[in-house]
Amino acid sequence: EEGEPQEATDGIFPSTMGGGGSGPMSYGPPGFKGKMTLDDHYVITKHKNIYPKEDELDGILKLVTKLEEGLRSVSDELAEAKRGDKEEEEDKEKHRDIMGVARVGDLAKGLILSSDVVVDIVIISQARVGAPSPKLEDYELTERLEEAGFHVSSPPLLARVCLTSSKVKEEGAFEGLEDPLSKEKTLEALTELKRSNWFGSMA
Repeated sequence: EEGEPQEATDGIFPSTMGGGGSGPMSYGPPGFKGKMTLDDHYVITKHKNIYPKEDELDGILKLVTKLEEGLRSVSDELAEAKRGDKEEEEDKEKHRDIMGVARVGDLAKGLILSSDVVVDIVIISQARVGAPSPKLEDYELTERLEEAGFHVSSPPLLARVCLTSSKVKEEGAFEGLEDPLSKEKTLEALTELKRSNWFGSMA
């Protein structure tokens, strides 16, 4: 359907691990060539004040990368369990419930500021499934069914993870499910995916 988020093109996760077609993140001070004006100096000074310090940015990216790797492992385990022993290795892909992971919001746009300690991640599933629980050492995972996902934290950093699927728009998508995730939140996550895809295409 037009406007729906597309599946990842490199396996189930984008090659940049940036997610959702938003493209790789770009962080760094603006470049200037030639003689700088007073306005240029002002912009550079302001940028230094709001740009995250190296250790702050490293902490955020480490948290996000560990989370993405954990979700990749969960996806592999679930697909392997559904595939069974009789099918060929390449048939595992058709059994995947978790199709990919996308960075959304300021994280996807490369607009993280020095004061930012919360980032957002969206899991794209093939169907409406329960929120996966990746095994992450050194990080605390808290289930948030009312938010259609879970939180991963390493104070002061927090990653909010939300599950979505294009199928949540289908009538009866949440009927007959135990502890159904919030339909409102899954639809909001779908919208965030579209916004991140649009921003990436414009960048």
